[in-house]
Parts: sequence; C-alpha cells; structure tokens
Amino acid sequence: MDAGEEYGPIWFDNVSYNTVSGIGVSGSTGFLRAINAHHNRIENATFDTSNLFPGMSKRGGAYFAWSTHNRVVNSVFRKGTDSLALVHSDFNVIEKNRFETAGHELLVIKCGNGSVVRNNHFANPDQKMVSVFDCEAPTTAWPGNGRFAREEAILDRTKYNLFEHNVFAQGASYYSTSGGNGIQYAGQDGIIRYNVFHSANVGLGMTRYETEAMHNTGNRIYHNVFHDNRCAGIAMMGAKSNNDTGIRDNRYTNNIL
Repeated sequence: MDAGEEYGPIWFDNVSYNTVSGIGVSGSTGFLRAINAHHNRIENATFDTSNLFPGMSKRGGAYFAWSTHNRVVNSVFRKGTDSLALVHSDFNVIEKNRFETAGHELLVIKCGNGSVVRNNHFANPDQKMVSVFDCEAPTTAWPGNGRFAREEAILDRTKYNLFEHNVFAQGASYYSTSGGNGIQYAGQDGIIRYNVFHSANVGLGMTRYETEAMHNTGNRIYHNVFHDNRCAGIAMMGAKSNNDTGIRDNRYTNNIL
C-alpha cells in the first residue's frame, strides 16, 4: 500500500507476516480487524475518527483478537471508541504511537499475555486512557471474534505485560477513583516502570470488580512519576470476595508522587 492514500478498514483474517505502512484510515466503522493474525507490522499510519465516535463500542478502532507477535509502531490514533484493543492476543508490541481522544479507551489489553507497551503518548480528555483486564463472557462472545467467539469468561490470563517509558497525559475529570484513569489495571505479574502520569483523575487505578477484574496480583510498579492528578496518583479500588484473589502481592517501589 502506498503512503498517503486513504483506505477503508483493514482486515487481517488468518493473515501473517505482512507490513502495512504509511496509510490513513478515516470515517470508517472500525480502523482495523485482525483475527488469528500473527507477525504483522503496522507502521507510520494514521487512524482518524471512527464513524462510531464518540460512542463506547469496541468496534470503532483497531481490534486484534487471538493474534500474536504483531507490532504497531509510530502511528497516530485519534477519535476511536476503543482506539486499539488486544483481546486474547499475546506478545504484541505497541511502541512510539500517539493516542488522542476516544469515546471509551485509547488502548485496552484483555486476557492477553506478554505484550510490550513502550514510548507511547496517551491523552483522552473524554474518558480513561488505558485498561488492562481479563475477559468477561460478553467480551469473548462478541461476533467480531469470528470462530473464536464463545460465551465464556477467560480469567487470570492477563500476565507478564510491560508498560515502560510512556506518558499518560490527560484523563477525564470524574466523581470517583473508578474513572479518568491513566491505566485502569487488573492484570497479573505485570511490570509498570519509567512512566509519567499527569493531569488524569487517577494516574494508576489498581482495580477489583467482577468478573473481568478479579485477579490483580503479582505486579511490580516502580520508577514512575505521578504528578498533578486530580484525585490520586495511585488508587486501590474494590474489595476481595470469596471467589477471587483480589488485589494482593503488588509492590510499589521508588515512585514519585
């Protein structure tokens, strides 16, 4: 594909080892769909204004499901709904991108392991910036998952994700710690390091609720800077119940608040 041309939604269904460079997608329902797609690279692209914006549908952005070892680099995402989603998708790299304004979330990782989110800039004055959760049944049952769709929660499977050297620059004002987060987080054994969180409602929200956010354990949060957030730099939200592990064994070291 030639740089500068306009395309409709990009479909990677059972597609591997492709590079898409320099394209623009605007005014479409979704920016990109990748189902069972592996080792692909999206670079120097601009994704601007889903026709579902400003709603909260998961369809109005770039959506990867059951897809591994993909890279999204040096691209711009503007006015998506969930602008970029990784669902049950492992070992992907999201690097050097700019995310601006979404109806719901700029980036979401759900029941996916081992991805790297590095050197990105996030700003969403309308809602939260990033979410990291397991998959509740409606997430996996969505027809957009193709043959992988099934009415089944996938829990305790959002492990070993790394967030480093990102700037979380603006989140919505909100009446409680559950909204306007830089990262609303409920993963396991992840690392969050060398990031800056500012001008959000909450910088990092360590979350627990049923069913997608019942396992928030074993994470390491260190060498981050939190400043000028309206409610808290780091907040812990939700109590442990009898059927989940809750928020535990997380360590916070050498952060500036």
